Amino acid sequence: MPEQDRFAQIGAMRQVERETVLQEIGPPKLPKRIMPSLKVGNTHRFTPRKRLTIGKDVESAIDAERRKMAPYLKTLAPSLPGFRQHQDLRAFDWRLKTEQDDAEFAAVERGDGAWDKVTIPHYGPPPDAPPPFTARSLPSTNPCWRRVHFGYGSREPTISPECMSTAVASVNRSSLILADAWPAKDVDQRRLLARVAAGATLVLNELKPGTHSILTDTLEIKPCGFTTLDFAFRATGHVLVADFAPDDFRYWHDPACNLITPLLPATFQAPRWTPILVRGEAGWGATPRPALAAAEKSHGKGRIIVSLISLAGRTTTNPAARHFAQRLLNHTMCK
Repeated sequence: MPEQDRFAQIGAMRQVERETVLQEIGPPKLPKRIMPSLKVGNTHRFTPRKRLTIGKDVESAIDAERRKMAPYLKTLAPSLPGFRQHQDLRAFDWRLKTEQDDAEFAAVERGDGAWDKVTIPHYGPPPDAPPPFTARSLPSTNPCWRRVHFGYGSREPTISPECMSTAVASVNRSSLILADAWPAKDVDQRRLLARVAAGATLVLNELKPGTHSILTDTLEIKPCGFTTLDFAFRATGHVLVADFAPDDFRYWHDPACNLITPLLPATFQAPRWTPILVRGEAGWGATPRPALAAAEKSHGKGRIIVSLISLAGRTTTNPAARHFAQRLLNHTMCK
């Protein structure tokens, strides 16, 4: 005789008790009602619309529908005033670099030398020739420009290296130098630092991992230990990011793939630099420590800013990215 399952008996007993207290609700009994029949005549008769058989009838019907909806499609809001000045730059001054330029770069700014008028794109000398200079003055009716954006063709105007490797803009006698790499040659480094000491601001955007000797400091840029990072901390008290929200530098959209992608591929160490954005540094077998995502250092009358935040292509769909890019320019030009 099989052994009885006591737990099954307890469960069945409880189920029987529950069924005795359940009341099954059936459908309600409704009175019988008969709807009145429709009256004979043309009032309730269905009349189909006239069938459109030729293209002229279709166009007439579409025009009639457009006229019917036109009052609802009017733009009644007042137009917003435009304060941005646009200038299409097509012609540039161009000449090759000379030995005297390294000793006195101010001569290049004054326009000394034999310059040729060229248009973009311009194909210069072979790679082994001295590097060329491309210049263009930017006249303005406004004595104080707040922002300057650069872009080639139909590309998005941003400070990212998609549009240029190095650009120089003169605004109110102060210069902005945008670059995506630190020069390898000593002569180019000295020329850049001389411009910074004279009052220019150098923005190094999205530098590649490696060791970079800038001024008397060695910047050690390392890829993020475990994976690229989706956020950075802005609680540094720096004027560039003081009024950003805590989650502004977090989970940025990438229009190139229409996904949320990491915004910080690397961090760096620079103990004597002023932090702008920070993040932690960790890795397999490494001791976690704070690291920099963006920082700056003064040099003479100017400053050098290093930012590893991925701004390229992000400013169109991320307001925080666009705001940070504008802050870099405004902080640079309105000291």
